[in-house]
Amino acid sequence: MEMDDWNSTSNGTEYVRSVFVKLANEDLESRIYGGSLMALKNLGRMFYVIDPSETSYRTTQQVPNFIQQAVPYFFIFILLENVLLWLEKKPAMRINDSITSISHGVLQQCGRLIWRGAEGWTYIYIYENFRLFEAPWDSGYTWYAAALGIDFCYYWVHRACHEVHIFWAQHQVHHSSEDYNLTTALRQSVLQGWCAFVSSNLYCLDKNYGGVLIIWDRIFGTFAEEREGEEIIYGLVYNQPSFNPIHLQSFYTIYVFKKFQAMKNWKHKLAAVFYGPSWKPGKPRLGLDSEKPNGMNPVVVFGSVVYIIASLTNIGLLFENKPYACILELLRCALLLTALQRLDFSDINGNILVAAEIFFLASTGFWLIQSLKILQINAKYKIK
Repeated sequence: MEMDDWNSTSNGTEYVRSVFVKLANEDLESRIYGGSLMALKNLGRMFYVIDPSETSYRTTQQVPNFIQQAVPYFFIFILLENVLLWLEKKPAMRINDSITSISHGVLQQCGRLIWRGAEGWTYIYIYENFRLFEAPWDSGYTWYAAALGIDFCYYWVHRACHEVHIFWAQHQVHHSSEDYNLTTALRQSVLQGWCAFVSSNLYCLDKNYGGVLIIWDRIFGTFAEEREGEEIIYGLVYNQPSFNPIHLQSFYTIYVFKKFQAMKNWKHKLAAVFYGPSWKPGKPRLGLDSEKPNGMNPVVVFGSVVYIIASLTNIGLLFENKPYACILELLRCALLLTALQRLDFSDINGNILVAAEIFFLASTGFWLIQSLKILQINAKYKIK
């Protein structure tokens, strides 16, 4: 019996062929060429190399799932990014942070299963009932006008996500990582699908909202150029020490609700929801820059925690009259005195800084005398 006889009935109806039979009957060369061409096109889309004629569609049903097509390339780039970091002898991606980011991406796609139908229905309803005109779908001018218009709208949507508190409650998920790598792009809110990434440095807050084109920030006064010599700090101003995606998705919405409840009148209650995240009663819509905390360097945070733990530990050693506790206290006071003199504490009242410096200078002198006494006593014991 011939091969084709195994795949057809007597009346000519074709059975479901096995994969191997289909592959054997297809033109291998054309299949490889077609697959390679499609792979190159999908790769080009990752860098905005797009042919307008191939990405224009008459109906929404004809639009392919671009996100699904991009997934394998995205993960290949993640792998390449780690390889380059390894070759440059730089720290690779943190596994816990990367998995958390991927978890947020999965949660967002789950949210699409719920919201996508409503979004599509709303779009189609508005188009069919309220459109002002109908542009030719296969025109290059339509494609470029749409690309420019979408990027313009993206700027304002992204800006609203930073300057309207309830929107920021969803958008902050995207900024919750202290790392900046490809996996971070997957950190998306279940309720939101548009995001870019900015730092938590004070001069970068409420700045740089553009998606593709930077001209919108320059036109509307929200552009901030990176400052030479100042390290960019990523993440939230108040970072959440958590890798729990559910907590990161929900904690800030709970905070907005509590702020809403804490306001004493409806004017302030509505402002707590729709004004900026830094707004307080009697302050501008986006709050005062002088009251916005700057993002903290993770090294500074770690050093501060170590210092606090060491200070509390040494207080206990002093209570227990440990012989070298006074020497450790001398080092602690001298370290803090040096920090007061060398580091920038411009956000603290000058009188407070002067008082603190005098206090720790006196403390350093006191514990220096105590340390010398301890060393003298130990020296006498060794002589005896």
